[in-house]
Amino acid sequence: MMKNQQIRTIGLDSVNPCSKKLARLLKKHDVTMQIIKHQPYGVNGWAEVELKGTRENLNAILTSEDGWGDGDLISLAS
Repeated sequence: MMKNQQIRTIGLDSVNPCSKKLARLLKKHDVTMQIIKHQPYGVNGWAEVELKGTRENLNAILTSEDGWGDGDLISLAS
């Protein structure tokens, strides 16, 4: 398995983790999401989620406007 194909995880805040658009995007890119803490949580009062997938697929979710819209977040993936 190539290094970029290893499963990675990232913890993020999510305004609406139950969004149908987000669910379709996750399925399309074979990324799983688990809600760690429900709202209200954190500084912004958003839910905390954990995403799992390949770096490439996580990046697709993070850069999409239906996801997080911020490709810089991929640096947080482990």
